[in-house]
Amino acid sequence: MKRTLVAAAVSVLLAAGLVSDASGASSATGTPLPSRDAPSGPEPVKELHIRTTPSEPIAVYDDAGVPATSRTEALVGGYAFVPINPYRTFDSRDYVNGYLLGGEEAWFDVLTTPSGVQMIPASAVAVTYNLAITDSSLAGYLSLYPADINWPGNASINWTTSDMTLSNGGTVAIGYFDGPGQIAVYCGPGIAGVGTDYVIDITGYYI
Repeated sequence: MKRTLVAAAVSVLLAAGLVSDASGASSATGTPLPSRDAPSGPEPVKELHIRTTPSEPIAVYDDAGVPATSRTEALVGGYAFVPINPYRTFDSRDYVNGYLLGGEEAWFDVLTTPSGVQMIPASAVAVTYNLAITDSSLAGYLSLYPADINWPGNASINWTTSDMTLSNGGTVAIGYFDGPGQIAVYCGPGIAGVGTDYVIDITGYYI
């Protein structure tokens, strides 16, 4: 997906080492807009997908083109939690189109680092995570959920104004949309001017 990058005044936000060079901009009407130069190096190996119509029904297929059934449906007891050394699985600031706008949904795998190194097994059914947002615009929320379902109406983190940096922890089931170990991230509400950068670290998994 291509989007227009807006040249604007740059503000530097330093917050506990999370943000080293976050930028934001405003239109003539005061509506915050994302602004970002292209990364200095190549984008991460991890593939980022973005949909602008997350309310549409999802048709899920496995890598052989056969309709797939979510492994995350009706999870019950019997799964074991495996604590791990945390690793960063995604940082939207590393992508030219990573800044998520209101009404957009992104999905990607959480089994690997941004460079594609696998850290947890594909047989994992859920992960625990730390989710951080930064360089927010207006007030909004991010929702994490399995990539092979439509947005269920949840919120994983909320912000109340522009230029906020916040974090929150949680647990999310993972699914198979077009690959194993995937989650979706939805930004709401779906109105003009809402958006944020976000970072996800994985802290453990269930198997």
